[in-house]
Amino acid sequence: MKSIIKWAEENYACGPAREWLSKSIGNSPKKAWEQCNNLTWLLWGLENLNTIPHKYQVAACLVCAEGVAHKNVEIKESCKLVRRWLNSKISINVLRDVGDIAHNDVARRLLNFATRKFSYFRMSDVIYPVTNERNEHVDYGYNDSAYVGVDKECCHRIRAVIPWSMVKDLYIKSCSK
Repeated sequence: MKSIIKWAEENYACGPAREWLSKSIGNSPKKAWEQCNNLTWLLWGLENLNTIPHKYQVAACLVCAEGVAHKNVEIKESCKLVRRWLNSKISINVLRDVGDIAHNDVARRLLNFATRKFSYFRMSDVIYPVTNERNEHVDYGYNDSAYVGVDKECCHRIRAVIPWSMVKDLYIKSCSK
């Protein structure tokens, strides 16, 4: 199996991420998964694995959005609806209908990602606006120091819903390409 550093290079990871891997992580993909607190890098890694089941991706977006749900009623209600859909309590059509009329950016993106309204939407298209909602004074400067605390919390929330066992299996499959 390829080393995590080789995999990162072949998938065009940024220099700082490759440096972090080589200096801090060594050759342990599990350690990288457990210790990465840079949201941009974590999402990049997940999105480069390509085959994480959609409901897990939605769950990851949901838990990050729930972190800002207290700031906006529409986000809070959208989170409730998505959670009910994930638990098979409501139809995806309900999410589509609400997503079509949602005004808040985070709420609309979460609902549209869950329903796959836009095939090009990725987890980062939902989660970055969540971090922006938390840091209203900051624009989408993904590596801005104001994001450090939010990054760490979102990374922790994502790891809580996407288990290492799934990431490990996808990483192994990805290395054999």
